[in-house]
Amino acid sequence: MDTVGTSTLITRMTSDINQVQNGINLVLRLFLRSPFIVFGAMIMAFTIDVKAAMIFVVAIILLSIVVFGVMFITKPLYKKGTGRT
Repeated sequence: MDTVGTSTLITRMTSDINQVQNGINLVLRLFLRSPFIVFGAMIMAFTIDVKAAMIFVVAIILLSIVVFGVMFITKPLYKKGTGRT
């Protein structure tokens, strides 16, 4: 801490805190809001046309598989790139 000035430490801490806040906001947006929107849209699709809604259900399932597949594939790569265990 003696080699780095106080102003530099404050700047770095502020930047780190902003990164954490952005990450939390992204997680809250992705994992809390999105499922409600998708399932609400699915319910409304069933009220309009059941046959067309079944296509929508299949699309939801396929997109979920793709999203979670990408997450599971990239998680070890992210940990490897950041040096985390």
